[in-house]
Amino acid sequence: MASAGLNRTVGTPTSRQKFTISAWLKKCNNNISDNQAIYSNYGSSTTFTDLRLHSSEAIEIIDYQDNTKMRLRTNRVFRDANAWYHVMVAVDTTLATANDRIRMWINGEEETSFSSRTNPAQNLNTTISSGRSQRVGYQGSQYYFNGLLAHVHYIDGTTYDASAFGETDSTTGIWKPKTSPSVTYGNEGIFLDFASSSDMGNDVSGNNNDLTVTGTITQTIDTPSNVFATWNPIAFENAFSGGNGNTKAPGGSSANHNLFVSTLAVSKGKYYFEAEIDAYGGNNPSIGIASYDVHLIHSNYVGSITGTIGYTGNGNINENSSSLVTGLNSYTDGDIIGVGLDLDNNKIYFYKNGTLENTGGTTITNRLYAFAVSQYGNTGRWLANFGNGYFGTTAVSSAGTNSGIGTFEYDVPSGYKALCTKNINAQEYS
Repeated sequence: MASAGLNRTVGTPTSRQKFTISAWLKKCNNNISDNQAIYSNYGSSTTFTDLRLHSSEAIEIIDYQDNTKMRLRTNRVFRDANAWYHVMVAVDTTLATANDRIRMWINGEEETSFSSRTNPAQNLNTTISSGRSQRVGYQGSQYYFNGLLAHVHYIDGTTYDASAFGETDSTTGIWKPKTSPSVTYGNEGIFLDFASSSDMGNDVSGNNNDLTVTGTITQTIDTPSNVFATWNPIAFENAFSGGNGNTKAPGGSSANHNLFVSTLAVSKGKYYFEAEIDAYGGNNPSIGIASYDVHLIHSNYVGSITGTIGYTGNGNINENSSSLVTGLNSYTDGDIIGVGLDLDNNKIYFYKNGTLENTGGTTITNRLYAFAVSQYGNTGRWLANFGNGYFGTTAVSSAGTNSGIGTFEYDVPSGYKALCTKNINAQEYS
């Protein structure tokens, strides 16, 4: 579970009755068991205002002052671990109409259906006041957000609707962020764009209300404008306990294979990714590809059935539990395995620490493929780099040559791309 966030002490707010919160989020686990705070104004465990992902996977805004003073919780739940969501709330307790005092938008559309609604009393002073703690990514010593955040805004004293922070792309029809919104932030307003990896709490609203980082926060190039592949928690049969933005494939069942597939899959073009074998586990880990048109179950390993092809720790390339290639180099903890998927020529290539293992490539059937890894037991771990330039929280030590988007440890084969939406659009639909 995540254990990092940002915080600062609040000064004198412009208003305790009017504010706007806008944030982009990408969740990273399924079957969540607790609330996850996106933004919090925290006084104590009984005095707080939170915008959060509720334990039901709904979105909720709540003001609590010894009891609930204000709440909206959506009927809709948000389970897609590959999607970025734009979440925005506007609060103005001075308004005469009760339902107008608290409003919510998701991806530019105003929410109108709520499983729980408590309108604030007219002219209610929320918990947002001098001396409290303004927090992003967690609440007190709990409710840490397990996922990615981008473009977090807090507006003090003014309310806006979603069009202030986002717009519909004229080509794709997708809701996208306005990178420089024209808004008035007020005394305690902030805008975190996370553009500086060395200063993740830098406030670019013009207020210089910088936040302090607690724990370890890693910058990512996975953004609402270009979504990168991660391991897919929904495709994993049990509760997913991965981390590092869903790039860690952890051990699961102690007496079974644990198979993970990427959130994005492709049917044409050339793609590359790397993964470090962080802990070998037992019974041969495997890395390669899996077709989305076959039934993948928890006990499969990559290469155990038709439609999955994997390079195993003992140096074989398997499909349907049969060896296509034998006698390659084995690998162990600390080794980095690269996978080159060429769907224009129906070949797959494997690299160990930057050196090609299967010269000439291994022939594959043209299908809709995702990248995949597997390991046996509860001790094995793979750390994937889909182009973000990290294995877990460790940056690549010597970035290889890459003519496209992304950062990898070793040279990317000519013409191969990171698995992300911009590259898919360019190759799938060219």
